Amino acid sequence: LAVVGGEKCEVRWGCRPVGLTLNGARQEWTVVLDDGSKLSGGLLVGSDGVRGETRALMEGDGFIVSPSLRPTHLGVAVLLGISRFGHPLLNERGFYSLDGNARIFTMPYEGGALEDEVAATDEWVRGYCCGSATFEVRWRRRTMWQLSFRCTTAEAETLFQKDDASPRRLLQKALDICGGWHDPVPQMLADTEPESVWGTSLVDRTPSPIHRSDHPTVLPAIF
Repeated sequence: LAVVGGEKCEVRWGCRPVGLTLNGARQEWTVVLDDGSKLSGGLLVGSDGVRGETRALMEGDGFIVSPSLRPTHLGVAVLLGISRFGHPLLNERGFYSLDGNARIFTMPYEGGALEDEVAATDEWVRGYCCGSATFEVRWRRRTMWQLSFRCTTAEAETLFQKDDASPRRLLQKALDICGGWHDPVPQMLADTEPESVWGTSLVDRTPSPIHRSDHPTVLPAIF
C-alpha cells in the first residue's frame, strides 16, 4: 500500500478496529481503532478474511448485512498436528490417505537424515532396512499431518470450543476417526504432541456484488 500510495498512504501497524460508523449524507466511513483514534474515508475495505472483524462490526452496529453474506459452515472440519513418529512413509516424504469421509495427508516438518543417529544392529527395527543391513534409527524428525472430515455445524460448535481441554479433545477426535487406518496413521497420531494440535471448521460466504461505474472516482480508502 505504501508503494502504491506513496506519501498519501499511511500504514499503521498493531491496530485493530473496534467500531464503525457510516455518515450517509457524506458517504463517509469512520473506523474507531483500539487506541481510540479514528480514520475516515469514502471506501472501506475489510481484507481481514472470511472471519474478519470488519463485517462482524458492521453487523454489531445496526448495519444490515444479508444472511447470504454471512459465513456458512461447509460441513467440513480440519485438524492439524505435529508428530515425532518414524516410519518409511514419513522418511523425508509424505502421503495421502482417504476413506470417502475423511482424508489425511502428511509432509516433513522438521529435521532430516542428517539429523538422525543411525547405528547398525542385529535386530530388525520395523520400517528400516538398507540392503542386507538393518538399522536402529533414533528419529529426530517431526512430521505435520492434516486431517479433514465431514462435520455438522452442531458437531463443529462442540468440537471447537475454546477451553483448556481443546487440544486433547481434537487429538482424540483424530484418533477416533483414524484409529483403525493403515500404518503408520494410528501410531503417528498417538505420538503427536497434544499442544501442537489445532483445528477449525471450514466456512465460506457468497461473494459480494461487484460494483462498477462508468465514471470512476478516486476516493480516500481505509484498508
